[in-house]
Amino acid sequence: MMQVMQAPVPVFMLLGLALLWLSVRPPTLRVALAALACLVGALGAVILVKTQIINERGLTLSHVTVGRTLVSKLIERQMESAGCLNHVVENQLSRGISADPFYFDIAVVPRAVWPDKPSLSRGAEFAQFHCGIRISANKNHSETLTLLGEPILEAGATGLVVAELVILGIALLALRAVFADTALGPITVAALIPWIGTFQQHFALYIANGTKMFLAMVPFILLVAFARRRRRRMSAARA
Repeated sequence: MMQVMQAPVPVFMLLGLALLWLSVRPPTLRVALAALACLVGALGAVILVKTQIINERGLTLSHVTVGRTLVSKLIERQMESAGCLNHVVENQLSRGISADPFYFDIAVVPRAVWPDKPSLSRGAEFAQFHCGIRISANKNHSETLTLLGEPILEAGATGLVVAELVILGIALLALRAVFADTALGPITVAALIPWIGTFQQHFALYIANGTKMFLAMVPFILLVAFARRRRRRMSAARA
C-alpha cells in the first residue's frame, strides 16, 4: 500500500492493532517505549518510501529530501486542506444551495451493480476548482476538503448538518461496539479504523469505503459468532 500512495492505510492499521492490544493488556513502561519506537520507525519508513516514490516518478521539478517530504506531508498538506475547506465555506456555505443532502447514498451501490456509477474520487476536481492548483494532463493531483467540504459543495448548510449527523452516528455505533459484551465489537472497530477513522478525505468515498470494508468483514464476523455460540452450547451441555 505504501508503494501505491496509500501509506495512511497501513499506519491506521497499526494504530488500530495497538489500540486493540492496549484495551486488553495495559502496557508496562518497557512495552510503551517499544511501541513508541515502532511508531517512529513506521512513520520513518513511510516518509522514506514516499520520498523515493516522488523522486523516482519525477513528481517534482527538483530532487526532494526526506526532511522536505516530512514538512510537506505533516505541515503543508494539512494547511493546504484547511485553506481549501475555508475557501469552500466562504464561497459556498452562504449561497443557500438546496440540493439533495443525501447525495452520498449512491456510495453504497457496488460498481458491479451500477457500471456507470460516477467516480467518488474527486481529488483533482477539488484541487483545480477550490484549491487553485493547476492540473496538467500528465500529472494528476489529489486534494481533500476534509469530510465536511464535499457536503457543503453538494447541499450547502443542510448537507453539512446531514454529514455531521452521519459521522456522529458512525462514531456512536463504533463506541457501542467497543463496549460490547463480546470481543467481536472491539475487533471489528479496530479493523475498520483505517476506513472510518480518517477525517481528511471525500465524504461519499468515506461512506463507500467504510460500507465496503464492513461488508467484507461480515462473513468472518458471522463465522466467529457462530463458533462462539456453538462453544457456549457445548460448555452448557457438559455442565
